[in-house]
Formats: sequence, structure tokens, C-alpha cells
Amino acid sequence: MKLAVSVVLYNPSKENIDHLFSLGKIFDNVYILDNSNTANDKLVSKGNLHYIPYFENNGIAFALEDGLSRAIEDKNDFLLTLDQDSIYPMDKHSEIVSRLRQLDMSKDAVFALTTDSDYASRDNHDEEKVTNCITSGNFLNLKLIQEQDIHFPVELFIDYVDFEFCRRVLSKDLNIIQSHQYYINHTIGSPLRKNILGIKFTCMNHSPIRYYYRFRNAYYLKKQFPKFYKHLAFKTLFVDKLKMKLFEENKKEKSKMIKRGIADAKKSKLGKLNN
Repeated sequence: MKLAVSVVLYNPSKENIDHLFSLGKIFDNVYILDNSNTANDKLVSKGNLHYIPYFENNGIAFALEDGLSRAIEDKNDFLLTLDQDSIYPMDKHSEIVSRLRQLDMSKDAVFALTTDSDYASRDNHDEEKVTNCITSGNFLNLKLIQEQDIHFPVELFIDYVDFEFCRRVLSKDLNIIQSHQYYINHTIGSPLRKNILGIKFTCMNHSPIRYYYRFRNAYYLKKQFPKFYKHLAFKTLFVDKLKMKLFEENKKEKSKMIKRGIADAKKSKLGKLNN
């Protein structure tokens, strides 16, 4: 079985780059998809490491789709998708490979690892079929993905890319298997942890432009697929917005970009935001 991994970069740290070289020791192909404005002088294509600098930020969806196409072209069997700040459990690799061999290759399109925080909060570490999972930590069954012509939604640029990919998988009557036995160390942005009267919650604390994409895409997808995105959109459009207004800084600019994102969604204006 031939295994590949794609990692999307954006101004990576030294630790991010060191992890790439570690991945090269256990995967057949490592596709390094760099959205930074300049190429990284520590990275070159060599052996099973394939470095693809774009010299501009084309969005995470574009990079994921590029990695998917390259992995299929190189005849890999599975592709693991990772963010640059996600740490793969190297010590569990052989166990994960054994589990991949046991999947139903005609139905199981995605085998998703869990995140460290989700793992720690669970009483058991079994598996389940799910309707949503984040992109980072997913093993994609490339034969099924190719046969069913499933692609990443490049028009979304960033945010909700993972959930829309999952919807596309499920629309083909395929399975997404979430493993709670194996997990990645994963960080999402710079969240604010709050504890008020014993109630703990997290504020996303995104930049204004990330709020633009998040609210634009949430509103657009709710409009296109109201049943599938009903609860996810409510969380973004109401709950996250309320927490931002109550607890985050730079509220005025963030609110302005949220309003702009929703206005563009109503006009179905997607892709990269051009100031």
C-alpha cells in the first residue's frame, strides 16, 4: 500500500519544517504545498519530498486540491491531509497502516484521526461514522475519491472547506470513519479560553479577514444546502458572532468584515477576497 501526505504551509516555523522531514521517513510521498509569498530556502524537491511553492496565498482549498491531484497522479492509495501545525503520531504509524488495510475499500472514503483535545475529553476511544470532521488528520481513499470525482471546494478559499468536502463525500453514499484511538496534536488559530461562573467556552479570536471568509462561506453554504448546514451555520452566524462582540478586541473591524462577507455570500461572490 502506497501512502502519501500533503501539508499546506503558510509562513511556517522551523518546527513545522522539521516535522516535514520526519514525515518523509515514513510516507512514500510528501507534498509540501506552500501558500507563502516567498519560497522557503530550507525546502527543495528531493527524493520523496515534493516542494510546490505558489509565491502567493491561493487558499487552503486550492492547495488541498493540488495535493490531491498530485497524489492520484503518482498512484498513491491513501493521502493524509495535514495543516502545518498538526503533529502526526509517528509512534502509531504502523498501527494506523494496519487499520487502513482493514477498511471497506468500496465504501470508506475517509479515515479521520481525532484531535488531541477531543481525544482527552472522551471516555472511550472507539470509532464511529460521522458527518463532519476537520481536514487535518484525514486519510483519503484515493481510489474512491477519484472514481466518484470528489474535489475540494476551491471557491471557498478557506473556512468550511473541510465540512463541504465531507458533504460531497456523503452525497456519494460513502463513509467517513472517525477514529478516537489515534489523534494528532492540532492548534486552531489563537483562541481565547473563557471561564465565567464556572462555564468554560472558547472564542475563535480570528483576524478580521478570517471572519470575512468564515461568515461568507457559512452563509453561502447554508443558503445552498440548508438541511446539512443548519446547525453549523447557526453556531457561526449567531453563537460565534455573539462571543466575538462580547469578548474579543477589534470588534469594529471584525464586524465590518463579517457584514461584507455576508453581503458577498448573498451575491454568490466567492473566491479570494481582493481588497
